[in-house]
Amino acid sequence: MGFMDTVKGWFGSGKEAGSDVAAKADTAVDKAQDFASDAGATVKDSTQDAYDSAKDKMTDTADSAGDAMDKASDAVSDTASDAMDKAEDVVDDVKDQFS
Repeated sequence: MGFMDTVKGWFGSGKEAGSDVAAKADTAVDKAQDFASDAGATVKDSTQDAYDSAKDKMTDTADSAGDAMDKASDAVSDTASDAMDKAEDVVDDVKDQFS
């Protein structure tokens, strides 16, 4: 029986070792899944923050461009109005000289 006990001991300890390895592998898989989930959440948050920042900057840029266009339009309108007033003054002066 000594030999059979030795053989059973080998296989019994192999079974225990395999069980330990399986448990450690399961723990490692759980840790890897947690890490991947955390990394994914971090990337998602960072990407959302970058998107929000870019969107805000684009909105600000569009607003600034609109303000600049309004100012340019007002300046052109004012300049044209001033030119028309001066032209009318010149026409009136010419009319006065020939009346």
